[in-house]
Amino acid sequence: AIETALGDGEAGIGSSLTSLFGAATNLAGNPGDRLRRSAVLTAIDNVAAAFRTSAGALERVATGLTDAAGLAAEGVTDALQALHDLNGTLRTTPAGGTARAAMEDERDRLIDFVAERLGTTATVAGDGTVTIAAGATVLLDGAGPATLAIAAAPDG
Repeated sequence: AIETALGDGEAGIGSSLTSLFGAATNLAGNPGDRLRRSAVLTAIDNVAAAFRTSAGALERVATGLTDAAGLAAEGVTDALQALHDLNGTLRTTPAGGTARAAMEDERDRLIDFVAERLGTTATVAGDGTVTIAAGATVLLDGAGPATLAIAAAPDG
């Protein structure tokens, strides 16, 4: 997406700068020529427009990335909440039944979902409940799930 935003087609920054240098070189040959002066001013406008276009495209990319990160954080938070709820049910469900096996399968699916997104480790206790951590940060334990959120860095 960034490569597309910075694409250098006919109206891109690089092409516009090349045209500006060409116009400036032509003007240097005859500084009094009004047509050549006008060509330089037009080329400067084109360079400015190319920068504005690229800036707008980069802003759209940044917004898209922020939205995607927010959705991913929401998805992981929902999965952690579902695991917390499942932990409560697993504690009271007798081992060996089909209901218990289905819950364990769902637990494992949710563990994989979180691990694929955050690189977490899961510890399954003897009662079937799970604790999840990302490094030293516990995301799910007996106290409940963490809530993930995203925030922009101070420099954007």
